[in-house]
Amino acid sequence: MAHSRAFQNHFFLIVFSALAALGCGNVWNLPLNESAAIGLFIYFLVKIIKNLGRTVWVFVDVISLLLVLTCLVTPLFFYHYFTDSSALAVLWVKFMPVTADVYYSYTLPASLSLIAGFNIPIIGRKELKHTIKTYIAIGQLRRPAKLGLQLILISLLALFFKSFAPSSLGFVLFLLIKLIFVGFLYIYFSDKKPNIKWIAIAGILLLVQSLQSAMFGELIFMTLLAVIIFTYGKRYNILLKTGVLAVGLIGILIIQSVKHEYRQTVWGNSSGGTGANIALFATLAGQNIQGESGVFSEEKLFFTAIRFNQGWLVASVMKNVPSRVPFAGGETIWQSLLASVAPRFLWPNKPEAGGKANIKRFLGWDLRGTSMNIGLLGEAYANFNAWGGCLFLFCYGLAFQWAYNVVIRLTHRFPTLILWIPLLFYYCIGVENDVLTVVNHLTKTSFFVYVLFKIYPRLSNIRL
Repeated sequence: MAHSRAFQNHFFLIVFSALAALGCGNVWNLPLNESAAIGLFIYFLVKIIKNLGRTVWVFVDVISLLLVLTCLVTPLFFYHYFTDSSALAVLWVKFMPVTADVYYSYTLPASLSLIAGFNIPIIGRKELKHTIKTYIAIGQLRRPAKLGLQLILISLLALFFKSFAPSSLGFVLFLLIKLIFVGFLYIYFSDKKPNIKWIAIAGILLLVQSLQSAMFGELIFMTLLAVIIFTYGKRYNILLKTGVLAVGLIGILIIQSVKHEYRQTVWGNSSGGTGANIALFATLAGQNIQGESGVFSEEKLFFTAIRFNQGWLVASVMKNVPSRVPFAGGETIWQSLLASVAPRFLWPNKPEAGGKANIKRFLGWDLRGTSMNIGLLGEAYANFNAWGGCLFLFCYGLAFQWAYNVVIRLTHRFPTLILWIPLLFYYCIGVENDVLTVVNHLTKTSFFVYVLFKIYPRLSNIRL
């Protein structure tokens, strides 16, 4: 009966999304492939609202939503508004470099292939063994509070050594620094009745760290992952979830609108303290909410759209490959897999995560002082052409589904692994990351967590 009801709800969601897509396409005179992009966005948005708290697999729906938003929906604005006849788009050279027909002939089936890989039921999907409330009640996440304090101390020491440590230790120090948030989670669950203040303190520290570095992706993605995991088993009202999601989207929109100006000020003034940074961000946010040049002005919407438009980089790859650069034939993929496990002292010139290598190879841009990546769809196309790229993305989706399922299955034996999921999958949530960035982070972070679970009890007599 439950399966029948779930099937009916899913069927109605598909029908609703399809009708909404056709309605939008009719109003805005969009072709079918562009209308389908809107339908997919509506489908995953409603599905996330519906399933948040019901399943930890809402995570793959969030990735799918971000994929649809950045590679299918946002490009619509650049094909119909910020075109090569727009003064802003021409000034900043941000109009789409290939036609919409060419672009969507690849990105729509490519996105559907990746989504199919995420969701096709060829493995036995696992859920957490208990709800978070039950875990708290039976004490399976409970450890002594001093364990959390020890992890926080390790994080602070790593932060201190980071400024003069060799670059070869950069990723290890990055992970050690992130232990501060895992430490707060251990403290939060150390009592029979967890005190929300520890989560609030961790959230404030994450916010302060983001303001100091002017990097907000970590704040958004780690918070999102934590919400998915720690609301599991809680049946919130649909209106409440919708309201919270709306507030979150508005917050992201405000951050995106002020990020560029805030970074220029903070990075250009190293003497500014935390208080000054908070005041600066609040001032810029207030200015962007009010006035003619606010968050909804044409200029601010343009720059916000640029930051969400991963499709521009995918289209740039499609224009450049193979007309100027030959297809890589899987070279960057197998190099990514090798680079994720090979130490740098054995392979001094191995590619670095972050996207610079692919940007230089396929687009010819030598990035300095900025971060940019051709992402999963761009790398799939650059290696295997359109239909080969679709096949690769399907396999990638299957591999990710398997990896996520392995971690969820392991939480049945090691319940506190739940506290490490945001750290493990932080880089997996962004489709703008390439294969090397995702595989490198997931592989090395998994090994890092495995080593800690093995050696920490021997050093402190406390099980992680």
